Amino acid sequence: MASPRIVVAGIGDTAAMPVLHWAALMARPRDTLRIVHAYAPVPYAASDWTLPVEDEAVMRQTVTRHVRDAGRRLQAERHDLRVETVLGRGTPSRIMSRFAGSASLIVVGSPHHCATHLMLTELAAHAACPLLVAPALDPATKPERGRVTALLRDLTSDGPVIETAAAEAAQKRSPLVVLRPWEPPEHTDERVGEELDEQLVADFLADHLHHYPKLAVTVERRLGDPVTVLTREGNRTELLFIGHKLGPTSDWVALDHAAETALKVRTAPTILVRAA
Repeated sequence: MASPRIVVAGIGDTAAMPVLHWAALMARPRDTLRIVHAYAPVPYAASDWTLPVEDEAVMRQTVTRHVRDAGRRLQAERHDLRVETVLGRGTPSRIMSRFAGSASLIVVGSPHHCATHLMLTELAAHAACPLLVAPALDPATKPERGRVTALLRDLTSDGPVIETAAAEAAQKRSPLVVLRPWEPPEHTDERVGEELDEQLVADFLADHLHHYPKLAVTVERRLGDPVTVLTREGNRTELLFIGHKLGPTSDWVALDHAAETALKVRTAPTILVRAA
């Protein structure tokens, strides 16, 4: 029997339950699901009399009720999990980063505004575990498509992506689809190039899937670069695993363009896995 894991779910002031339901869907019996909420009192702006004075004690009581209620509702649905609630004063990035080291999986909502996007990039920079970005749609209301898909774009660094997706597919007893963007190499016959890539992909998968001999694996090769393929095909699967690489900008780190594209086009969960 697999050892219990810690799944950390970060929730905001609203729409907490869809995030928690996706976290619970990924959690296994005996896992600990740790619900984390960060709050930061808004400072009083003397120049704007329409803003109320923030009472931190009142705010803390309110968010405490919010988090504990979410925890009770989830525990009532999943008796096989250990549910914990944590309330932290500070930015979502800082509070969630505290728990990244102990987590086997981190679940957050879609980054619709600057604060959640910053939190996601900070977690991607520091967390070694996979990050699940959950859609706003509750899993109970969406159709079951049952496919686990891994985007394979780099045969030198996407080993962790394939291995993580394979472990999840095996756990769910689902087939694994490997989505392979491919562009014909210059100055090479297209058919020869395709046959060479097929062999390289087969060797790569053999190296990374030997722990799952019974797993049904299908490779779907699609013409185009990763961003083009994700834009066209990225929303056709229940669960997508994609490697992320942080690219430096002048002032901060950011997810690479393919990972950002996946988050924009998908209405189902996307799991970011740190590429090797």
